[in-house]
Amino acid sequence: MANQSIGIGSAVDDGTGDTLRVAIDKVNDNFLEIYTLIGDASSLTSGISATATVVTLTAPLVATSISPSSTDGATLGTTSLEWSDLYLADSSIIYFGADQDTTLTHVADTGLLINSTRQLQFGDSGTYIHQSADGVLDLVSDTEIEINATLIDVNGNLDVSGTGVIAGAVTTAALTASGIIKTDDATQATSTTDGSLQTDGGLSVVKDAVIGGAVDIAGAVTTAALTASGIIKTDDSTAATSTTDGSLQTDGGLSVVKDAVIGGDIKVKNLGVITAAGTDFEAIELENEVGDLLREDGGRVMSETSSSLSLGGGGLVGFDLDGPLTIGGGLTVPHGDVGIGVTSPLTKLHVSGATTSSGILITNSTSSLNIGTIANHATW
Repeated sequence: MANQSIGIGSAVDDGTGDTLRVAIDKVNDNFLEIYTLIGDASSLTSGISATATVVTLTAPLVATSISPSSTDGATLGTTSLEWSDLYLADSSIIYFGADQDTTLTHVADTGLLINSTRQLQFGDSGTYIHQSADGVLDLVSDTEIEINATLIDVNGNLDVSGTGVIAGAVTTAALTASGIIKTDDATQATSTTDGSLQTDGGLSVVKDAVIGGAVDIAGAVTTAALTASGIIKTDDSTAATSTTDGSLQTDGGLSVVKDAVIGGDIKVKNLGVITAAGTDFEAIELENEVGDLLREDGGRVMSETSSSLSLGGGGLVGFDLDGPLTIGGGLTVPHGDVGIGVTSPLTKLHVSGATTSSGILITNSTSSLNIGTIANHATW
């Protein structure tokens, strides 16, 4: 109902104004409307009071909206009079900015949603959380992001473009790095359960491995090729009795560029011929008796007629013996010269010193035989 004004006429007692009854009726209607709007039609509500500058409302009900008198013209609360709780309905939206560019939306029974790529900043513009692209969440800080927890569970791949510094142990099903994995721990490895780098499984290395200290391997080593610039040593003292035992085993051949010093017996399995071929072959030297070069069955290479020693390619076989050299079978030298007592024979048979023969000396040479020379140096 609109406000009803009392008609008072154009002049005093001119008879054009409202009658006293009509005027009183308008007054009653106006008051009734006020009492109805802010009371119960018979009395004003106790939720409203007013002074010259303040109108106080207790639990008011607003049907549409509350608006400031102008844009950015009013606040909710003051520095000394703060609002208490704020209740918003499901799917309600809080709009920020004059053009409402940033919104915070309630998602029923789920949480809050910040729109687009807008940021939730902390302290300054350099530290914030936001969605940089669809499905991509960025945690950004211009100095450090620190996560403190007894357990940090990352479900998915971890892509670290910088340096990772981990003070404790790393337990993972698989760790793949495009850069260098380094540990500064200097713990010495004395077994398979200590040391700076440990694995409960195998260790696969595609390229070369450079190890500054000793390599202690408790089990077998299987490799296509093993190259060491230092000494390869095994402390195992297992004696070799066949080709499948002993401290050092190979399924293939064994090549040694320089001298090989063997403290025990040399046993050759299935010996047919020991062949020394090639001009780079220098010498087989036995420091003790010839019997130190043995077959697997214990027979001596130089004493059994079924064995032979063959040399080809201009190489040299030398024997540095304390006693005599006994050959049970024949000695065949298909190529080169034989020297006894000389290191560089000048003929097919070059002997320095006296010779003794109990048999007949036969030669197929067409050259003459100097009997005088033989008589002076030979015993028959």
